[in-house]
Amino acid sequence: AASRDAKLLKKEEASKKRGLHFQRLADFVSSELFGGGLLVFSSLLGNVFNYLYNAYLGRNLDLADFGTISLIGSFLYLASVPFSAIGRSITHKTAYLYGQHNHAVKDFWLHVRKHSFKYSLVAGLLWLLLSPLLAQFFRTSSIAPFVIFAPVWVIGVLSSIDGGYLGGNLRFTSIAILSIVEALSKLVFSVLFVVLGFHDYVYAAIPLSMGFAFLVQWFLLKRIKTSKLEEKDIKRALSFPKR
Repeated sequence: AASRDAKLLKKEEASKKRGLHFQRLADFVSSELFGGGLLVFSSLLGNVFNYLYNAYLGRNLDLADFGTISLIGSFLYLASVPFSAIGRSITHKTAYLYGQHNHAVKDFWLHVRKHSFKYSLVAGLLWLLLSPLLAQFFRTSSIAPFVIFAPVWVIGVLSSIDGGYLGGNLRFTSIAILSIVEALSKLVFSVLFVVLGFHDYVYAAIPLSMGFAFLVQWFLLKRIKTSKLEEKDIKRALSFPKR
């Protein structure tokens, strides 16, 4: 009986040690240090996927189609300037609120998202109206690339706000996942268009990958735990400083 008790005690101690190791591993994975390292790794991996994307299309498309993709890429590069500015502003304010209240402030994110959606929708509609003029100016055979690019203004603005909210709340692991998802999905969509014979519409892989990453981002945002603010703190949280 004594030997059996000793064996049971050893098993319990071994299970406790395993549980302790798993807990330490879980704590490390959920830490900001791991998230920051994963963010650096995802940036490198995203660059690899982008290189494969350009190399694959360069070998499988003619000069005209590749030129259209380069044009859409240039538009996206220009659009990234306001997108980046929006994202950095949201990150700054979100981080300030996170430090002040010690939890994510969802009211601010929803408030900015609601108003920004209206302005981004107007920008997308203006882009649609200007599509015939842009097609004539850049001498493209169709306005389809410009029409398909229009949703980028809505998706880009909302994704910048969502990404800034994730960054301000130190969700580096989520940002790393999104970086990989967008780059990989762009490569996958491009390969599908080429394999299925839709060479003329390969540029649609760019807004499609942004849309897919946007859906994944929404899922990750829903997992952030928040607490309601008091009425006196909501007004202050929803405003940006004048300086």
